[in-house]
Amino acid sequence: MEGVVKGLCLSRHECIRLINSKILQQFYNDQHTLVFKCIRPPKFIDVSSKDATVQTYVIEVDIVPKFDLVGEEAFFVKETSGHPVLYLFNENGISPQHITEDKVRTYITKNRSLLSECRKREENMPKCIPLKEDLRQKMLNLLGANNDHMPKDSCPLVFLSPMYPSRCTDDELHNFEFLIELDPSAFFDFDFSKDRKGVNYYLETCKNQALNTLTTDNFCPQSFEQYSTKENTFNWVEEMRQSKLKPWIFCNGYEAMSKSQMSKKEWKFTSSKGFKEAIRFYRGEIPVGRALVIFLLCSNQYDVLLEAAEEVILNFKNEWVVIAENHAITDQWFAELIRRETIDKEEMEKRSVIGMNWGHVNQTIKQISSPQRSHCCEIPTSIGVYCHLPEKKRNELHDLDILSRNECDDPAFLKDTVKLEEKQIKVSEDYYHGAAISWWNFWFSDHVVTRDVHQKLEIMLRDALDGKNTDDENRIGLITTTEQTVDQIIELRNFDEKDDPKPLLLLIDNGEEDKISDLFSILQNKAKIAARRSNSEIKVFCVLLLCIRRAIIPTQLDQGSIALKHFLSQKELFWFQTKRKSLNENYNDQKGIHPKYLISFNILTENFNQKYIRSTAKEFVEAVDDLDERRLLKYLSLLQMFDSDCPPLPTSAFDPIMISYKKGLKVTYGLVRNHGRQIFNSWDTKISDTLQLLLNRSSQAGLAKQLSGLSIIHPLFAKEIFSCFKRQPQCTSQIVLELLNSPLFSSCNMSSNEVLRVVQNMMKKREENEMSIKMKFSRLIMKVLEEENDLKAAEILIKVFQMTKDAMVCQQIARLYIHCQKWESAVKYARTATEIKPQSSFLWDTYGQVYMKQLLAKYLTISQSCDTSSSSMNATDVINAIDIAKMGIEKFQKEQELSEYETSRTYNDAGYYGELRMIILLLDMLRTLGCPKELLRKYLTVPTCLPPEMSYLNQVSVEFLKGLEENAEVTLRTIEEKLTQLKDGTYNSVHVFVNPMIIKNAVGNIKFNLNTYFGEEGALIGADVPEREKADLRRRYIRSNGGRSLFNYLRIDDAKDLYPILDMLLQNVLSDNLEIFDIVNLITVVIALKIKKEKHTKISYNELVRLSRKCYEKVISSKERRQYLEAYMYLVLFNWPTESRSKDIICSIDQLRDATKRWKEAFYENHPRLKELANKSHGKKETTIFFLGKGIEMDTIVHYEELGDPYNRRFIKGDKIWETPDFVTKLLRIQGTLINEGTEVSCNITPLTGGLTPFVVPTSLQI
Repeated sequence: MEGVVKGLCLSRHECIRLINSKILQQFYNDQHTLVFKCIRPPKFIDVSSKDATVQTYVIEVDIVPKFDLVGEEAFFVKETSGHPVLYLFNENGISPQHITEDKVRTYITKNRSLLSECRKREENMPKCIPLKEDLRQKMLNLLGANNDHMPKDSCPLVFLSPMYPSRCTDDELHNFEFLIELDPSAFFDFDFSKDRKGVNYYLETCKNQALNTLTTDNFCPQSFEQYSTKENTFNWVEEMRQSKLKPWIFCNGYEAMSKSQMSKKEWKFTSSKGFKEAIRFYRGEIPVGRALVIFLLCSNQYDVLLEAAEEVILNFKNEWVVIAENHAITDQWFAELIRRETIDKEEMEKRSVIGMNWGHVNQTIKQISSPQRSHCCEIPTSIGVYCHLPEKKRNELHDLDILSRNECDDPAFLKDTVKLEEKQIKVSEDYYHGAAISWWNFWFSDHVVTRDVHQKLEIMLRDALDGKNTDDENRIGLITTTEQTVDQIIELRNFDEKDDPKPLLLLIDNGEEDKISDLFSILQNKAKIAARRSNSEIKVFCVLLLCIRRAIIPTQLDQGSIALKHFLSQKELFWFQTKRKSLNENYNDQKGIHPKYLISFNILTENFNQKYIRSTAKEFVEAVDDLDERRLLKYLSLLQMFDSDCPPLPTSAFDPIMISYKKGLKVTYGLVRNHGRQIFNSWDTKISDTLQLLLNRSSQAGLAKQLSGLSIIHPLFAKEIFSCFKRQPQCTSQIVLELLNSPLFSSCNMSSNEVLRVVQNMMKKREENEMSIKMKFSRLIMKVLEEENDLKAAEILIKVFQMTKDAMVCQQIARLYIHCQKWESAVKYARTATEIKPQSSFLWDTYGQVYMKQLLAKYLTISQSCDTSSSSMNATDVINAIDIAKMGIEKFQKEQELSEYETSRTYNDAGYYGELRMIILLLDMLRTLGCPKELLRKYLTVPTCLPPEMSYLNQVSVEFLKGLEENAEVTLRTIEEKLTQLKDGTYNSVHVFVNPMIIKNAVGNIKFNLNTYFGEEGALIGADVPEREKADLRRRYIRSNGGRSLFNYLRIDDAKDLYPILDMLLQNVLSDNLEIFDIVNLITVVIALKIKKEKHTKISYNELVRLSRKCYEKVISSKERRQYLEAYMYLVLFNWPTESRSKDIICSIDQLRDATKRWKEAFYENHPRLKELANKSHGKKETTIFFLGKGIEMDTIVHYEELGDPYNRRFIKGDKIWETPDFVTKLLRIQGTLINEGTEVSCNITPLTGGLTPFVVPTSLQI
């Protein structure tokens, strides 16, 4: 239709006045109110025209005489003559009629009611046939699907209502397969499912899903589940965050856990608290706008879920969706929520998908979700055939990334050459751009260069696997290293194997050292048990292939290590140059992007040329002109530069800075605006092409790898990108503080916590130098100290501590102030750290180091300034030094106490060394201050010596100094016992773990320095010396010459040096000043002479047996600070009834039984930590030092060094060691029965009185 719209030029106010005036004039007064309700106010519609110079309008006046308003009312209008006229409205228009009495009567009696009823019917009739709603599109919009794909950074939470029992069939449950593809962060199940199949049963049993089954009680602090899990080594919440298993939370009973179903009232008073805590937990974890709460209403039996829904909707406002099959199910649901004013009708319409059956829901969500792995997993067996590893079993072994033989044999690609070529181009470009390598890159033969060291590494692996082809072994990428992980490793090793399974090859990519150490310890223990129980010899249990990233390669590597450096050989470079030609050809054939943009590939092609990296980074950074994108790039490069292990960071963590300029904007998706899901703008899909070239996108970020993430394409590139931003006037500290004060940390959720975790690592993680010694501070703090000053470094650390309240960051502040010699601040933050984590021995060590370094600084200052020839002592300096040392030793002793009860993986014995070094430093300082060496030695070792030169000391200081000898002796004995009586189950590697020889050398240095003050150099003792002092002098001489343990005696080069020690010990044993030390060391020296094959006649075997009993009697009645375990051991060794001892006077069986019981108690008193770890497979264990022999007298005691091991290995699989000639000939064997799961042996021994007596002996490990 063609035409012209012409407007009127008029005054709006005048027009409205005239219309109202006309209405008042034409209608009767009693109908004015009703008339104004039916006649709508005029609307003025603008008429625009290119040529118009004056604004014109079209006036629209609507008359809406609804039945609800007018009923049967008749309206009369006045003509100019004043006679009323009746206007009839009909389909043909409006026709005025003159009124007659007959017409009025007919209208009133007949027509008026008929016309009113007709109007009412017509108003109620739909004006047009309604269009059916596009429910699929509505669902896509509500789920935030973009281009028919689920958003990568969405975190679904699924709430399941109870189902009708009749719907719990396999066919019906199959419609919930979409829950696998949806990959929710958690399921909240309100279906009790007693005696019938539910969705949980379907997913676990039919779809082979491994789920982490929980109840709401797990989240309630007062519940039994929460209480019991707190006793574990790891916090259960942290484990849940890291676990790949999806939490399935039963909210109203779970039959398998004996949790009964509750009514609404019962639930409100019991389980609602735990449910609310669970909701708060996930609200805190999921960034605002990234949650997707889905209520699946499968029936109208949802009274408890309805009660819980209010809490969910209030916490996840505008992030929820309701899906149901029909309105009959949802009517009560929405009516109740509207009544409670939790939602309104508009929200009800917007946020619900009602009318799709579950089959259509299943199809729709599966279409927009990423497909799961479709082909089966095949792994090799020991006989060479391949077995099928069920998907459920693979899911249950969730700590392991198991490589299948057919990992990349996806039929979707193998049967379609076009798709396969597209796949090849895509995975190669992703990898060359800088993405993490995938198995596809190895599947395609020309994606990865073979490094020159590959052949050497392969030979090493083949040797480690006992010559077997590595292609026949299982490969596993290890994610976590807990006992649960080890159980999964063993389960995989034994899967579908009858006997003698082949070793697994475990690839651990950049694992934490303490976790690797713990893993090795547990695996070693499991290997020993497997070897003892195996019918055949186990050559190799498993092989660990450790991939460790280091900023600095050590100068020396052990034979089992190979270094891969950022430098390519000519052969390797030639491969990259050839590959570049191939990529250029692909680009020319329009089969790929320009190789210029494959930056990570080009870095390798240029052989890590720093000039190329710098110029390229500068070029691309300058091309990014958007301020928000530049800020994102700056922060990412900062985080990745100063944390070499920085993982891809969740995209959602950067929402606050990337959409801050659009704050308050509500973005909706879909064709119909009202259907849109109100979420943050997907900014990551709209970043510039240049920025995309500098970033990698990862589909696995966050603790549980369920988020999408961002990272700089290469660590070397991150450094140069950061340097582009670190220009005047901005310096490193300013950029760091800018990051810390940015909106990134304005809220607390799992995404921002990931960034904060990296920030914490930047403050704490210290790298190793080329000598494998850790740097003083983290890379960032070292950089700030080098380029700026300690004030800026402290400002950064304090800011992070204020944000995190992390005790370990607080520790770094204290260490920084120690470095700056700001002692008051160092004490303040060291004390604060111990207040936050009072049970951490490592923090108490830092606290002690504050005083150690303070005393050392004073010592260096005084030693450089004072006159050493002066004999007078400065009282103030002496008192001050004693006070500092006293405070430091107090902190180190607290550290010792705590370390003995810690159950963490890492053993901390630094407190013992700290105390001894503090004592040595104090005594060195006293000598520097003018105290003569001999006078100081006498003052320290003779209780009655109180020289006038030191009369200014108060009683507390005197007692402190007099007690140093005993403290040093007990502490040194503790260290030596830990080194000789315990064996370490952890792996030792030169560049990965601490070398034990370094520790032993440190002990030797400490002993040498202590002997300067507490030892005796000469064996001659004056005749006028009191007998008690003579005994003490002999002990100090013995200690000075290595007399504390059998280990030390055996390391004395000349065995003849043991005889003077033996003479002195005999003198003490025969005197009235006998101590436990004398008897223990006397027996030990005799055994050492026997091991060294030195003969003597100074003490008989029978006298040693008597002394062993006397020593035992003294030790059980003594109050020694640390018990002599040798006293218990010697009693058992010398008094165990054997055939050769049938005529000896030995103790009774009851005494032996009592002694072994007391021995165990004393052992755990000396080593309380081992009691806590008694049932653990990792950590240190007691060492087997002696065996009972077949000979007579001293030959019945056999030391482990007297036994030859022809295999020269730590242990021989299958216990073959016990079958070697030396072991068979020398050792006494006792028959017995394994009990208590192989931890004890029950045997019968023959006492001197005859007969058989049962006796239980513990085993060294589980058999």
